[in-house]
Amino acid sequence: MSTIQTLRAFVNRRLAAAVEEIFGLLETTISKYEEEIERQRGLLKDADGHTHTAEYCRHCGHNSTV
Repeated sequence: MSTIQTLRAFVNRRLAAAVEEIFGLLETTISKYEEEIERQRGLLKDADGHTHTAEYCRHCGHNSTV
């Protein structure tokens, strides 16, 4: 294998490893965002299971932002 081919193979392996790491971090971040969205949706539901919008919360005098 020539020096260029060896270098190309090395760079390809390193780039593939970097891509795997980036996608792993992306999956973790998306999962955390989805969990936070579900948590906030739960906060917007009242005891009867009705979902309140941010406008409703402002109308009722709640200071929380969504």
